[in-house]
Amino acid sequence: ALPLVMSRVAKACSALCKVIRAGLTPSLVSYFFWVAGICCIYGAWVGIAITDVNAYLCNIPAQVNESLGYTVGCSNCSDKLMLCDKGACWRYAFNITWQEDANNPDAAFYKVFQKAVLDQTCNDLVLTSKNIVLMLQDVRSSRAATNPPVPSQECVDFTCRVLTKSVMRQLNTDLAGPPSADFPPSDRCTNAKGVKYPWEADACVCKDLVLSMQQATDFEALCGGMALGLRAAIHERIMDTKTQCYQQSLAFVRARPDMQTGYSQMMVHVNCSALLQDSISVHDWFILREAKNIPVPTYCRKVMCGAMVSSAFNNNGNNCNWTEDAIQPTATARLTLSRLESIAATCAPDQMPISLQQFCASAPMNESSPLCRGEEVSGAYSVSDATGGRRLQLAQSPEMDSARRQSAQNAHPPQKRSARPGVRITHASLQQAVVGVHGVEENSSEDDGDESQCGGSGRVCNSAIQRKLQAAPAPAPPDNNDKLQEYTLTPWSKCTCYQQCIDGVKTRTVSCPRGVQCKEPKPTDTLACTCGHCSDCQVFMFIYATAGGYGFIGFVALLLWCAFLAISSLDEDDYVGMGIGIKCLGCICRALPAIIKVMTYVNLMCVIILVTTALIPIGDTFSDCKNSPVLRTLAIGGSLVFVFQLSLGIYMHRNKPMPPWLHTASSSKVMKIICKPLKCIGP
Repeated sequence: ALPLVMSRVAKACSALCKVIRAGLTPSLVSYFFWVAGICCIYGAWVGIAITDVNAYLCNIPAQVNESLGYTVGCSNCSDKLMLCDKGACWRYAFNITWQEDANNPDAAFYKVFQKAVLDQTCNDLVLTSKNIVLMLQDVRSSRAATNPPVPSQECVDFTCRVLTKSVMRQLNTDLAGPPSADFPPSDRCTNAKGVKYPWEADACVCKDLVLSMQQATDFEALCGGMALGLRAAIHERIMDTKTQCYQQSLAFVRARPDMQTGYSQMMVHVNCSALLQDSISVHDWFILREAKNIPVPTYCRKVMCGAMVSSAFNNNGNNCNWTEDAIQPTATARLTLSRLESIAATCAPDQMPISLQQFCASAPMNESSPLCRGEEVSGAYSVSDATGGRRLQLAQSPEMDSARRQSAQNAHPPQKRSARPGVRITHASLQQAVVGVHGVEENSSEDDGDESQCGGSGRVCNSAIQRKLQAAPAPAPPDNNDKLQEYTLTPWSKCTCYQQCIDGVKTRTVSCPRGVQCKEPKPTDTLACTCGHCSDCQVFMFIYATAGGYGFIGFVALLLWCAFLAISSLDEDDYVGMGIGIKCLGCICRALPAIIKVMTYVNLMCVIILVTTALIPIGDTFSDCKNSPVLRTLAIGGSLVFVFQLSLGIYMHRNKPMPPWLHTASSSKVMKIICKPLKCIGP
């Protein structure tokens, strides 16, 4: 058995050596073999690399960023990108939602997104809204005012999903911050989805998105099951903005077993949360409530009385310092004797006595506070009607109001983010729109009522997001339908998408003159499309041409290789009485070599364009192309392939010309001049 195996291996090696020798020996067979192989390989490489080049260009933001060389800008994109000029929070929240829930047919929100993007009313609201909160608020108002409600339920579902991704920490930790049961939560976010710039990888870009508890309550009712927990998330966001004393005082109450139920109810109550959002300190909560005369349930009052006791008497080591401006920043927020007595009267039913003597004796730092020194400073609140009575403001001079806001900012300064060393940040997308309304429920009962549950009319659960949509049957066309007038159609609009390189919609106007019956069926006024990238690298036409050109040369060279290989095995007797097969081989060998020579010059132009756009610096033109590693590699590879093919063709022309039976004589000098560049680059 072993000698037989060795014999077969020897024969295989001998055959391989003959093939290698034949491939390296200059001949027409070896020439077309190498041309076919190298052109097919490069053409296939270019075709496959198109996907990588497109992915790279799609990741380039449309917004102008001079530091990174992005100079196109939203207004210069070939398609209409609805979120291009929106804040970073909305754009990043959409990107994460699309990546996780809508970018493939198996994703939970894929069908929802496909229908939502075709909803023109929904798209109009996206274009006119400043942030995702106002967008969903406008959606809710529009559906309440129309019958049947518009925009579509799919628009509601997808917009709700984007909102929850932007504010609910349990859904993602890239935008609003990681979940935390302690106060304050971490102010450092992740970048697990890679949607943020490197210098803002740990920035919580949605942290400053304003969403009141009233809005959260409305959105939970609108969005159904997917928004459960939204109000609790808003409470966490409100607490993020409070001073350490405020946070620790409420954390002390939250940890008490007898207060946990009341705290859970208080944290999602509209009036309680509105006061919590506007107040600077615990006692300021009581001052605001009295000035506005806002009704709150018993559990809310009890929780805040417990927090007041904790802050006043420094329970649980919360280190509240009543002599610092962080606690009493202005006269209007300062604790006076009359206010302390009012708070004590409010908390008396809850068995939480508070007196001036206890307050001043509870900690040494309290003794030096203005209240314990007997320094009374009065300050009164009033309610401004300028915002519909929904936001609490001071009845003081503009300077006093500014001082109060500035003090609150000093107590809890925002985190500042800067670019990495050496990077100059001028990106327009870093300007975040922060717009919101403080919700105050004027007439509130003691209880919140039933929670919004998943299901019911217009509600969506994550486990039941798939729907069966049945289209109404179209009316039967009239008997004389072919003789009726055609509808008037306008040209299709640009492709309109949320972001670049995702599905969108084209629209047009389909109209019929008044009083005229037009031919049925009525043409559609929407058309699904996909937006392209928005970068300074419009070279896909040349890339496709390069892939097609080299692929075509490889195919033709492969035919010639097979033809010359077959002819090389013939002897003189085979040419006597030639059949149709041999004649076809002759036609191939005679006509196709000229095609390869012509296509060589065509591919030369494509390679020159690739090298120019990807390698040669020519100012700001094609600036994004030069940063693509794949495109640079293609340009270098194309140059090497062309040089190899050209060198091989010139060598064969000089040393291994075509056989005499393939030679075509021409007496015209003009044709000789025209054909000379073609003859010199191949046999």
